Amino acid sequence: MASSAMYGIPILPAVFAAIVLGAPAAAAAQGNLIIDGVTYSDPSGCILLGGGTHFMQNDTGSVITIYPTGQCGGSASGILTAGSSGSYTGKSVVIGG
Repeated sequence: MASSAMYGIPILPAVFAAIVLGAPAAAAAQGNLIIDGVTYSDPSGCILLGGGTHFMQNDTGSVITIYPTGQCGGSASGILTAGSSGSYTGKSVVIGG
């Protein structure tokens, strides 16, 4: 096995760089999320909805989590699995959460 001195690369920084550079970035869900007739293509992150009941159709490969608050936090009020639809009460949703 070759030592790091042979290549002039210290081991710890090389390992750290491999971990940091190799870490995948958060990706958008592939497909469409339709909320009250508005289509979100390849959605990601938190989407603010406003109050009331919303009809949602999840045509992505990800789970959609519905929250009763406008900050996508706290206890979820509903889960919309990939390929499903329904009416939910909530103020925000998280894609893939």
